[in-house]
Amino acid sequence: MTQESLLSDDLLRQLVAVGQVDILVGLPTLNHASTVPDIVRAVHASFSTYFPRQRTLLLNSDGGSDDNTPALVRDCCLDEVGTVTVSHSLRTSHRISTPYHGMPGKANALRRIFAVSDLLSAGVVVVLDPEVVSLTPAWVAALAWPIRDQQCDFVAPVYPRYHAEGLLVTQLLRPLIRAGYGRRVREPLAGEFGCSSKFAAYCVEQPVWDSDLMQNSVDLWLTGTALAGPFRMCQAWLGPRVLATGLHRPGLAEVFKQIVGSAFQTLDTHADYWLPRTGSEDVPLLGTTLGVPEDTPPQDGAPLAKSFSRDVRDLNEVLRAILTPETLAAVAASAENADGPRYPDELWAATVYEFLVAYHHSVMRRDHITQALLPLYLARSGTFLIEHAASVPDAVNEALESLCVQFERSKGGAVERWNQTT
Repeated sequence: MTQESLLSDDLLRQLVAVGQVDILVGLPTLNHASTVPDIVRAVHASFSTYFPRQRTLLLNSDGGSDDNTPALVRDCCLDEVGTVTVSHSLRTSHRISTPYHGMPGKANALRRIFAVSDLLSAGVVVVLDPEVVSLTPAWVAALAWPIRDQQCDFVAPVYPRYHAEGLLVTQLLRPLIRAGYGRRVREPLAGEFGCSSKFAAYCVEQPVWDSDLMQNSVDLWLTGTALAGPFRMCQAWLGPRVLATGLHRPGLAEVFKQIVGSAFQTLDTHADYWLPRTGSEDVPLLGTTLGVPEDTPPQDGAPLAKSFSRDVRDLNEVLRAILTPETLAAVAASAENADGPRYPDELWAATVYEFLVAYHHSVMRRDHITQALLPLYLARSGTFLIEHAASVPDAVNEALESLCVQFERSKGGAVERWNQTT
C-alpha cells in the first residue's frame, strides 16, 4: 500500500488546510469516549504552555469507534482547557480526527500517523495511549523536547514503578531486550513515545504492517527498530502510568501470548543485529528522576507460584520439546522445592532463552510455545514477589539489575543454540 492510499481524499483536504507542522501528536483510539476529552485538553495545554511558537497538530486516528470518540475529539473546544488556551499561541494549532481502515489495531493507526507526519514534514511526532488517565501536559513536552532540541530519533518513556507493578516488563521484556540489543531500555513496551520525522518515514516504508507481528504488539517492533537501526535513542522520565478502569481489555493469557510472541518475533527479525552483540550500554535518560510512591500496595506472590509444580507436570511433554534436559530438570526441581517453589535468575534466563530459540526454530506451533511459557512466567513472578515482599526500593532495583546482568551472561548459550540447524 502506498503512502498516498493510506490517506483519504477528505483527510488530504484537511491536511492541505493545515500545512506544514512542527509538532504532531498522534492519538490512536477505539471506543475511548471516557478518556479522550481529558487527553485532548492536556495535549492542547501542552501546545500552549510549552510550544507557543510552534505549528502543532493533534491527529486522532480512530479505528471505528461506536461510542462517539471522534466527535468528542473534534468538539472538545479549545476554550475548555482552562486558563491555558490555544489563543495564547503565536502559531496555528489544529485538531483532526480521521478513521483508519483494516484491523482495528494500533499498528494501522500508527501507520496513518506516520504517513501524515511525512506529508506535513513534521519535525517531531509524539504518540499517546488513550487509556492513560495520568497523562499530563508535561508528558507531551518530555517526549517532544529530545527530538526537537537534542536531535534524538526515538524517545522511550520511563515510569516510576513499585516492585509488584509491570512484572511482564521487569521480569521478561526488560532483561531480554537489554541483553539482546545491548542497550539498557527500561520500558521496551513503549505505550507512549516520541520520534523524529526520519524515524517515522523509515517505519512507514517497512513491508511489515500487515503482518501478525504488527497487529499483536507494534510497540515492541518500534523499540527494536529504533535499537537496531541508524537512530539516536534516549529515554524520558514521565509520571506514574495509571490506566483507565472500566475499559474492556483482553485477559492475561491473550496479552502474554501477543506481547511475548511479538518480542520473540522482533528479535527474530533483527537477529543479524543482536546475535553478535555482547554486554550492554546505557541509553541516555532525560528529566527529573521520579521515586516510587511510598503508599504502594503490597502484592502477595504466593497465588502466582502455587500451581508451579502441577503446571510443570502437566506441561512435561511440551517442555521436553522446548527446554534442554538440564534446564527442564532444574525447573522441575525448583517447582518441588521443599521450602516452597523458587525460580532463581540463572534458571529463569536459561528458560526464556530456550523458549526464544524454540520459537526461532519453530519446534511446534509458535503460539503453543508462548502459551507454555505463561505458567513458568507466573511462577517466576510469584517467587520474585515472595522474595522481595519486604524489600526497600533500592534492594528491588538491585535485584532487577542483577536479573538483567544474568540475561547478558546467559546470552552466549542462546546464540550457540540459535545458530544450530535442526
